[in-house]
This record gives sequence, C-alpha cells and structure tokens, in this order.
Amino acid sequence: MKPTFVLRPTLLWLALSSALFAAPGDLDNDGLRDEVETNTGVYVSATDTGTNPAVADSDGDSLPDGMELNLGTVPTNPTSKVKRPNIIFIMADDLAYGDLGCFWQNQRTGTMKFSTPNFDAMAAEGVMMTHHYSAGSICGPSRASFLLGQHQGNALIRDVEFDKPLPENHNVASVLQKAGYRTVHIGKSGLAGTNINSLQPSNSLPAHPLKRGYDRFFGYLSHEDAHEHYPRNGTTDTTAVIHDDYRPVTDAYVDVHTTDVFTAFAKKTIVEETQNNPGRPFFIHLAYDTPHSIGCTSPTRLYPAGRGLLGGIQWQGAPAYVNTAVNDPARVNNIANADPSVNPTWFTGAKHFVSMVRRLDDSVADLLQTLRDLGIDDETLVVFTSDNGASDKETGAFVFQSSAAFEG
Repeated sequence: MKPTFVLRPTLLWLALSSALFAAPGDLDNDGLRDEVETNTGVYVSATDTGTNPAVADSDGDSLPDGMELNLGTVPTNPTSKVKRPNIIFIMADDLAYGDLGCFWQNQRTGTMKFSTPNFDAMAAEGVMMTHHYSAGSICGPSRASFLLGQHQGNALIRDVEFDKPLPENHNVASVLQKAGYRTVHIGKSGLAGTNINSLQPSNSLPAHPLKRGYDRFFGYLSHEDAHEHYPRNGTTDTTAVIHDDYRPVTDAYVDVHTTDVFTAFAKKTIVEETQNNPGRPFFIHLAYDTPHSIGCTSPTRLYPAGRGLLGGIQWQGAPAYVNTAVNDPARVNNIANADPSVNPTWFTGAKHFVSMVRRLDDSVADLLQTLRDLGIDDETLVVFTSDNGASDKETGAFVFQSSAAFEG
C-alpha cells in the first residue's frame, strides 16, 4: 500500500470526453463528423458547427472542436472556453505508506521515527486517500498501469518487466496533450525501452516519452539509471545519464543530486508555462527516483533557505543545473549533509534514508509555494503518491516500519 493524497482539488472535473476519439468520417480527428463541419466560421448548431473539417481546433484556443461542443463553448470563437486545471502528478519511488508522518510515523514512539511536516500540511489541506492501492508491486508495471489506465490484468507491462516499452496507445499524457495541455515528464521513466548506450542520443528508443504524449522530457530513461541519485554524467557503475529530451546530459557538475535537479526543472517549467502561456493548462508528471536506492544516498547540502519564486531550489542551467551543486565530489553521499532532523545516534543507512524522504518533503513544499507565489494554487490539482511500497532491501522497511500496520 502506498501513501496518496490530493491537494486543493478546487477544479476537480477534467474535460476529457468522447470528443478525444475519432468519430466515423472525422478527417481531423476532433470528435465531429465531417458533414457537420461546414467551414463557414460561424457556429449555428450541433449539425452546423461552422468549423473546419480539416483542422481539429478551428478557433485555435487549444480545445478540439468536438470537445468544445460537449462543453457548451463555441468552437469558432477563441474567447469562448472553459478554465481547465493545471495538473501536477508527483510519484515517489518505493516510498511506503508508513514513511509519512500523517499516515504512520506520527503515531509511533521511541527514537527510530521521523517527521514529514510539509507532507502533513499538504494532507491536512487536501484529501488523504487511505484506501488507494498501487497497481503493481514494482515500478515498471505500476507506472504503466497509471499511464494506461489499466489494472495489471489488462496491462501489457506486468510481473517483473523492467524497461519494457509503453504500448503505443492512449495514455494519460497523450489524452491530455490532445486536450490542449502542455505535457512534461520530469524524472524517472523506465518505460521507454532498452538497448541503447545511455551516453548517446535516445531518439531510437521506441517508447521515449516524447513519442508517448509528452511535449518535454527531462530525466532518467531506464530504471537502473534511477538507482543512482548522483548520475555523474554516466561515470557511475550503471552509466546513469539524465536525458534532456533526446540529448544526454554529460556536462553537469559531479554533485548534481536528482531530487534537487528534478525539483528545479519542475519549478522552472511551472514558472515558464504560467508566465508565457497563461491560457494553456499544463500537466507535469514529476517522477522522483527517491527514496528507492541500491546504496545509501544523502543530498549534498541542507535545503536552501526559503521556498517558491525567491527561495529554495532554483534552476541554474549548465553546468551547475541546480543551485545546490558546486562541482565538489567530496559532497556526494556525504552523511554530514543529512537533514538536521536526523538523529545523530542512528546508523548510517537510517540517516541516508530519512535524508532522502525529508528532501522530498521539502521539495514538494517548495513546489506548492511556487504555485502560491504565481497565484495559481487554486487552479492546480496536485497529486502526491508512490509507485509501490517499500522494498525489503530498503532501510525504512525494517527500522521505521515503512509498511505501517500492513504485512508489507
């Protein structure tokens, strides 16, 4: 079982209807039959829409003509449209139900416990989904089920299949993209396919996120890469490399931490989309690669002061990429940089684990403050969840009761 909750569901409905799928005799695939699209430019009725049968969005307002008809807006008038919510779907990696204060840690006693104050605040303001279950027990199948909207009995990625290409079919990103959303995948994919050299451009991957409904990608393509929270430009054992769209990032500072740089890119995206395209909603799939880890990994330094537009994590561009990196290899995995709430008497693995969870706690708070600073927090649906529960290889599974009162 995994922790899931939703923040500020002010605009909960989502205009995704049958208009997204082609009707018979629908040249432009906008959900309207060609014979009702009379191309006059003037809307009369559902049988005389005045729209262009060769253009899916006749008035250029980012809503397909058929969707506008279903929503009751005028498909030939760009000022006649509804406000659609931005969506930020945040998925942690192997973060279990018991790893959050509001779900379990706050109930515990003794010294082997920790707090997640920012997640607790988010849950208090939103909705805690205490009966929400992961579709799969490992990352690839679980993530595929989310994107495809299929349970594991129907999904083509299941069991222990890693890096299997996401099928070319409707998925969350492609449907939202077609509905006029700017779609951005940040962080771990694991569904793009295999058999490439990570240090080479990734356009040959059959299911690269850019080929599955995303307009932009910045993150790890393979699940093994995501075991490394310091990619170090492909010099790790797994040759882990972040890809910027199809381009491998090989010029970054050695101490770039993935949680930090993914947060920075998400903040950058939110700001740019809000300022440059205020009339277009965005969908950000932010898939962190922590706290899952084959080894123990702490961030390089304490979380930067402040939050939002003027504080916290900030995007820097190459070669630093994020304001927590200074190109010092001695800072990589340095437990001296553990979160100040970490108990100094704990063993090293416990300190690393809690540092990663607390980094997520601070990062999500930073993102939420960015939404407030931009004045779009009431226009944005934020979901925080995890791909599955704790692995038996994770420190938290044993000492912090990651599975809470459940069997694990």
